[in-house]
Amino acid sequence: MDILRTHRCTNARDVVNKLQAIDKSLTFEDVRDVINELKHEDKIKLSEPKVEGSFSNYLANISRTLPFWLTAIVSMLTLATIYLMPQIPPLSTIRIISGTIFMLFIPGYALTRLLFPTRDTDTIELVALSIGLSFAVTPLIGLILNYGPWGIRLDPVVISLSIVSITLAFVGTYRRFLLLRETSD
Repeated sequence: MDILRTHRCTNARDVVNKLQAIDKSLTFEDVRDVINELKHEDKIKLSEPKVEGSFSNYLANISRTLPFWLTAIVSMLTLATIYLMPQIPPLSTIRIISGTIFMLFIPGYALTRLLFPTRDTDTIELVALSIGLSFAVTPLIGLILNYGPWGIRLDPVVISLSIVSITLAFVGTYRRFLLLRETSD
């Protein structure tokens, strides 16, 4: 805490550099653990780095927009396994696994990221929220399709789930961009 106050460190990299300059035996992991401990004790507050530039530049930074890219990639891989992969027994297992993840996780994951754009959730909490919200979103899409002219068939269900999931992920990413931009101004 003394180093944080005296050297006015503004980011984690500054803290690591200052502490390693004082004690060469400290590793990055040691410093990270101390920073996490101070965070959990509410002695310091960590925030996202400033967002500069346009949304397209922000979207191109894959490490910051991983939820959007994960949703888009899983949706495209599922489409590829459904429409391009032959339906022979060993390969149909891959289709079943990707379809299950696509229907029971991805829509809820995208919605979770939309509803909680700045909240860092634990992995277990994120998985539970994603599965629970998928159990809410997927039947609603099925209900809408049932009363529409398309009906509940493979093509309309896969296409509508893909569109809804990617749209939710995109809007969630844009919302996070706007919130991070507000805090950096």
